[in-house]
Amino acid sequence: MAQPQSSGSAAEASKNPFGDLIQQQIAIVPSFTLESGATLKDIPVAYKTWGKLNEQADNVLVICHALTGSADVEDW
Repeated sequence: MAQPQSSGSAAEASKNPFGDLIQQQIAIVPSFTLESGATLKDIPVAYKTWGKLNEQADNVLVICHALTGSADVEDW
């Protein structure tokens, strides 16, 4: 699978009329193949970070949500 490309929130904010309301980053996943065999292209994935990644890169928590209207954990 190809690595996602991160784009800055400032660039996305200029495209998104609500970009000033939500502080998040967007990564574009170039290609993702589903279990069905269908392939999705150029998928925007919103994410947010808190704190700093340590040298071991083991202080990460990924929260995946499926059916919410917001990628912001603070909204849940």
